[in-house]
Amino acid sequence: MSKNNIFKILLVSCVSGIIMFLAQKDISYKDIFRSNKSDNKPAVRQIESISLSDTIMFRQNPKNIFIDVRDKKFYDYVHIPGAINLPYEDMAKGKIPEDMLEKIKLAPNSVIYCISNSCGVSYHSARILMDKGLNNVKVYSEGWGQWKACKLPTEKSIPPENKDNP
Repeated sequence: MSKNNIFKILLVSCVSGIIMFLAQKDISYKDIFRSNKSDNKPAVRQIESISLSDTIMFRQNPKNIFIDVRDKKFYDYVHIPGAINLPYEDMAKGKIPEDMLEKIKLAPNSVIYCISNSCGVSYHSARILMDKGLNNVKVYSEGWGQWKACKLPTEKSIPPENKDNP
């Protein structure tokens, strides 16, 4: 492996780490590892990041929910099979349907993904859901880019052109 490739890997790792740190939404180290006994508030839960192998394993259970937080046009074009679309822009504005929140709450695991680990939107989305009391949220940090690059199964929401025409 050349020095140039090693440098690129280190750079991407550092940038990813910074993005994940910033996505934690101003949480102090003490808040993560302890609870405040005086006011009975629970400790702030860290966002769990999962790998591709974990993601594939979670797909084996049909009760788990996959949440694509990309824009609807990208979701409609292609997404992980069975994923639901809950665009980050809607979540940030508080536009999360109650029935969808209930569905996510009842799932054993809810896996959120966006385009890649450099986008950070999946972490912000996870924090929004966790702030609503959902504790089953995980982030597939490498996201759609890795899924597609590995040629894993996909599905489309847009019907083929001329579907109505014989």
